[in-house]
Amino acid sequence: MLALHANGLSGSIPPELGDLASLLFLNLSTNDLSGAIPPELGDLASLTTLQLFTNGLSGGIPAELGNLASLSELDLSSNNLSGAIPPELGGIASLEYLSLHTNGLSGALPESFLQLTRLESLAVRGTSICVPGSAAFTAWLAGLEYQDAGDLDRCVSPDRAPLAALYEAAGGSKWTNSAGWLTDAPLEEWFGVETDASGRVTKLGLGANNLSGSIPPELSDLASLTTLELFTNGLSGSIPPELGNLDELELLALHANGLTGGLPPELGDLANLVFLELFGNQLTGPIPPELGTSPA
Repeated sequence: MLALHANGLSGSIPPELGDLASLLFLNLSTNDLSGAIPPELGDLASLTTLQLFTNGLSGGIPAELGNLASLSELDLSSNNLSGAIPPELGGIASLEYLSLHTNGLSGALPESFLQLTRLESLAVRGTSICVPGSAAFTAWLAGLEYQDAGDLDRCVSPDRAPLAALYEAAGGSKWTNSAGWLTDAPLEEWFGVETDASGRVTKLGLGANNLSGSIPPELSDLASLTTLELFTNGLSGSIPPELGNLDELELLALHANGLTGGLPPELGDLANLVFLELFGNQLTGPIPPELGTSPA
């Protein structure tokens, strides 16, 4: 077994360490190391343990560390690391122990961490990391033997603001069912909302729910939305051209409302659209030729 455990070091970590292909154990903790973590460490294909804690390392965590397919322990705690956790770390299927606490890290715990089925311990306290509020992530954390992520803030989903805009524009207080809306509950607990594992909204199903008022352009910010069902309501006004920015949209059902005006040509930008249902409205004008470029 080739192992390297060194004390009394200062300066930066030499990238040449990445050439030690047979290295199994690397411990450079509690030294006076500074600078960035060399991405070349991701070339240590046999490495099972990487300990760099209690140094002055700075910069981001290299995404290349996700190439360490044999790694079971990664400890980068008590440094000056910053930025987001690279999602590539979620690809280390053998990882059992991950310690990133006491750093300047920020952003959300990556969705890819749900793939770390062998992980037993996660330490992220003393950072600015937030925790996704989805049910899948909550269940994953609960399954760990040790984790301190419960002390961190929940991530604020970027999808809350566009949903709140819909509630305000479409008379949410008078909806037949508005359970969960505008509360702190996870978005998948809001009536008519479905999310993916990362908590992003994929479906908005509010058909026949007594909506009135207008469709807000802010719905275009639901970047993962595949299904938008607002049919059989009392919506009025025009169809926002911004809906053409919903790149993942496959189904758009706005039929049986009181919508007016013409069809926005921007709907032709919906490359993944399969179903478009607009009958039973008061729409006028020709069908834009741009819709001919859409699968619908």
